Amino acid sequence: MIKELIAYLVAGLVGLILQGSLLKIIIPYQAVPNVVLILIVHLSFFRQRNDGPLFAFLLGLLFDVFGSHMLLGPYAAASVVIYLCVTSISKRLYIESIMTLIFVVIVATFVFHGIATAITSQFIASESLWVVMFHYAPIEAIGSALIAPFIFRFLKYFRFVNMNKKRAGEAWVS
Repeated sequence: MIKELIAYLVAGLVGLILQGSLLKIIIPYQAVPNVVLILIVHLSFFRQRNDGPLFAFLLGLLFDVFGSHMLLGPYAAASVVIYLCVTSISKRLYIESIMTLIFVVIVATFVFHGIATAITSQFIASESLWVVMFHYAPIEAIGSALIAPFIFRFLKYFRFVNMNKKRAGEAWVS
């Protein structure tokens, strides 16, 4: 478990560094993909065990520390909600389909930013929920949806899927 957690956290940190520096220069119109969100969707599809919410929480906390710079916790809470929602429906989806992945990432982006903005606005003055949902989230959702299949292939190539195989007695019962 520790090796897998470190692998996801390092992948999230590398993704945050890329999305905060290089991708902002390369990709126009602020359509920078949210790599942490894509990792959370990957966790939801391929790691449906009891430690999955912890992984999602820590990835969200990583986003709070290095990505948002406002409060500690809103994106961590949103990450857990995204993980639990996607995990609850992933057994009913054909997760090998690129269209399914694109649709889930688009919906998850809106929910991710909606929850985080609602929590943040309770404590500090920030942009309204409508500005985030209609101005920033659609552009990021498109960027994330377009890059998600490549990140999933990259993670599959580095065996993030194989090390997440369910073992007897560790899978969630639905």
